[in-house]
Amino acid sequence: MLADLPFELLSQIALHLPTAQSFYYLSLTCRRLCQFVAEDGWRTFAQHRFPSIPTAPHWKEASHALSTLSRNWDRRALAARYIHPDGLILRLPEGQRAQKWQKPQGQSMGFQPVIDAYEEWASDRWASRREVLTFSAGAELLFRIKDRGLEAAPGFTPHNADHRHPDSERYPARVHWVVYKPPEARQGLDDVTCLRLLRSLDSVRLNTAAESYEKLIFGTAKGDLKLVSISLLEDAGNGSDVTNATFATNQRPVRSMDLIPDGSRLATCLSDSTLALYPVPTENENQRITPSSEVDVLGGRTAGPPKRLWSTRWLSSDRLAVGLGPCDKPLHVYQVTESGLDAEPIRKFGIDGTEWGCDDRIDLRPEAAKRISSVYPIVTLPATSEAGHAAGNVFLTGCYDGIIRLHDLRSPHAHVSSYWDPIDDSAIYSLQAFGRERLAAGSAQSCAVKFFDLRVSGGRAYHYLDIRQAKSKSSSTLPRNDSFNRHGPDRRGWNLFLAPRPGNVENSRGSRRHPYNAGRREAQRAAESPIYSLCSPAPYSPSLFAGIENNIVQIDFTSTTDKHPDPLLSSELSEHRKSGHVDQPTWDSGGRVVNLAMYEHTLTGGIDLKVQVSPSEAANRRGMLEGYDDRWRESPKWRR
Repeated sequence: MLADLPFELLSQIALHLPTAQSFYYLSLTCRRLCQFVAEDGWRTFAQHRFPSIPTAPHWKEASHALSTLSRNWDRRALAARYIHPDGLILRLPEGQRAQKWQKPQGQSMGFQPVIDAYEEWASDRWASRREVLTFSAGAELLFRIKDRGLEAAPGFTPHNADHRHPDSERYPARVHWVVYKPPEARQGLDDVTCLRLLRSLDSVRLNTAAESYEKLIFGTAKGDLKLVSISLLEDAGNGSDVTNATFATNQRPVRSMDLIPDGSRLATCLSDSTLALYPVPTENENQRITPSSEVDVLGGRTAGPPKRLWSTRWLSSDRLAVGLGPCDKPLHVYQVTESGLDAEPIRKFGIDGTEWGCDDRIDLRPEAAKRISSVYPIVTLPATSEAGHAAGNVFLTGCYDGIIRLHDLRSPHAHVSSYWDPIDDSAIYSLQAFGRERLAAGSAQSCAVKFFDLRVSGGRAYHYLDIRQAKSKSSSTLPRNDSFNRHGPDRRGWNLFLAPRPGNVENSRGSRRHPYNAGRREAQRAAESPIYSLCSPAPYSPSLFAGIENNIVQIDFTSTTDKHPDPLLSSELSEHRKSGHVDQPTWDSGGRVVNLAMYEHTLTGGIDLKVQVSPSEAANRRGMLEGYDDRWRESPKWRR
């Protein structure tokens, strides 16, 4: 009998169970197998099927959440909102409260936001979390603090209307906003160009007064680089911001920066050519920090087209990558020792490929000439014993030529894999990796985010579409989707346009508008905006934040018709008594969910264009597509 086997053998058998539902049914068979699933089964499933996504040891909830999230990715199930400070807003350092936040005015174009966010557990419950989102709006910094769960928000109950907020639709969350503008900062001159939150090193963060201050480092176009502590309490008053350190830049513009994982060192790109390292102080007192090491990456060379530094990224505690260009070797990797940066990089990467020719494009130089490009964003992939490499060996870069390259420091080749869109070859301005499973890339035009499966060692081990085909082959009641039947589950990359289709946002009165009543000119600029930044609070989070011109878009990978969503999102979900379907008004009570469009590549080289309908229309089965979320429909004739 299966129940008589020791737990060690049961663990080996459990590796072959394909779904979380399989473990649930196994737990119903007898008391001993129920004990095995509770003690070891859920952990086995979460760690084996999602090896590159770390999570807290709430294994049953984690298995539910991660498998649901993977299914939502495969089905393109998402809900997007334009987020904006609302409700009672605290302005610092004045300590004043405002009912409305006004976007920066008087500039020829909207602000270009940079984003950082993190999420931490507030207690030993899966749904009790604290999410901190910060982004720049010109010279201002905006913070959204979302406390989920009863423990994280003392005195809050899901039915207490005083704590309801349009951003919290279906979550029992407490949300408040803080807007910080450094004293004497001027819009257009002191715009924030980069920022990093100094998140807690503890895996569990409690809501205590001692931890009510958020530390962050931000740099500006004018050359200011500061470490500040800002109180994010709702009752913070005047003087709730403290400058802990000022980093000496000699008034050179701060182009990019990155913080080492342990928070002890800061790497920055100053002006067009200088790479500088700074120690990060731990004492809470104002001090001036000078660079511990500086290197002129360009070495004063002016031959060829003008070039500059674009980005920097810590690969590990002793290796630092720098993106520059345009040049034939736009990626440099430096060794960092206790004494500082080495004068010369340990390796320079070109852009020449080793495959059949993703780089062989007619707009590039002939074979006899050196190919040049620029490297913009750099992101690392988490280390994994299954892939057999240490931290920092494998990383991704986004380039001017529209190609995302996967680099491996152990390989002699310039890159070992590449990802690109044959339809849109615009530059890649931002990247966000989700473990070793998926990749989001921000395009330089058309307000488009590109999504790819990474397909690397130690990556995806759970495929909802494969499991779907392995189940019963009984005929579906849904209309057949020809592209899905023809190409099967192996769909290629896909692009999501974040500019809402005109007039597709429904408010509480039933009329339709653009998010936040944007004018025609602003709406047009948003439709053509680059994706300046991408950020996800955690690898297991269903949320992705995208910074476009003058706006921030939140994309939640969740289905509006799912009766069993991630436990984080289901606390206030209600259903109609008769039909059992999700009550849509409780999901989108603020009317902020926008309808987007996407196209995806097929195996035959074509593209399929699809559009979303509103959450209230999702229950109408007419036009539903097999294999997709209920909100997707085949696109009618439509022009962005």
